[in-house]
Amino acid sequence: MSSFGRHPADQILGNFVACYKGSCTDKEVLQKAASGGLITAVLAFALEKRLIDGAVVTRMSKRHPLRPETVIARTSEEILSASTSKYCPVAPNTVIRRLRSEKGKFAVVGLPCHIHGLRYLEALDPRLKSKICLHLGLFCNHGVSFRGTECLLHRMRLRDQDVSELSYRGNGWPGKMSVQLRNGTKRKLSYQWYWNTFFSTYFFTPVRCTFCFDGLNQLADLSFGDAWQLEPRGKDSFWRSLIISRTDIGAQLLDKAESEGRVSLAEISVREVVYSQSGQLQVKKKNLRARRRVFERLRRMRDGSSHNLVRSLGLARPSTISPYVSIFLSRNMFTGKILRYAPIQMINAYNKCYHLVDSFL
Repeated sequence: MSSFGRHPADQILGNFVACYKGSCTDKEVLQKAASGGLITAVLAFALEKRLIDGAVVTRMSKRHPLRPETVIARTSEEILSASTSKYCPVAPNTVIRRLRSEKGKFAVVGLPCHIHGLRYLEALDPRLKSKICLHLGLFCNHGVSFRGTECLLHRMRLRDQDVSELSYRGNGWPGKMSVQLRNGTKRKLSYQWYWNTFFSTYFFTPVRCTFCFDGLNQLADLSFGDAWQLEPRGKDSFWRSLIISRTDIGAQLLDKAESEGRVSLAEISVREVVYSQSGQLQVKKKNLRARRRVFERLRRMRDGSSHNLVRSLGLARPSTISPYVSIFLSRNMFTGKILRYAPIQMINAYNKCYHLVDSFL
């Protein structure tokens, strides 16, 4: 946490200035966004006011529509093309290298692991640090491998070569996965359906995600996520983001954007943030140490140093073991194929068992 020059103000949230829920005021941006469209709006505002000369963002590739690409956006249109979530691996490191030789100041948008790595690089490379003036962070519970997307396409009876454009979320909140086909037709999946069915129980999750302690992107200047559970059902429950301003730079930019009518904000309490993100905070904060112990024991068993599963795991809580069961099942060649073909009722039955076990915290 030395990036802020002080210890975290809060053990759960990290350093922060204020917390908000809100959305952008541009209806076009809002319609395309995963939730409140605030990252797109803030970046476009900063670019318009010449506070930045560009932004490192990620969009889906036009040439390879199932793969993301990280680019330096220099126009509002390019920033808009990178809106919405990407539930697949993203590697911004190649573009970060280019920033050393670029002229101007830049913003960077990334997941917690991206921002952590970037802050470390900046500490080692003053030239890179001088180029980056703004860090915008996304909340993240865990990532999803490319196999996750392949599984969803297979469930839709689509081949990779059939796809001309892919969007994981958008078209309202919480949104839909939209697949544009080369024959001109479009297929959609409800975000809540595909996430709850295949991804919420850690299918297709990289093992490294189980060691992450930072779901709220604590090293960003501004952190953004879905404002789960903070709105009543109905008309006003749509298109809301949760925002944590963590530095004076982030707070001042947010205030300027609000004063000029680019975003609409309502300040909320720390308790509301914790309530909204209670699920991931349970995983990231409270269960981390136990989960690491379980992984080390499972790894030793794999290496042949222990063959007694019960003794090796000892009194480990079931909720710390269950993510590794899902990860193994989706990574194994045989059981991974079952996820593509098994009846949804079977997968739902597994998910119910998973969440039942997970409730024994």
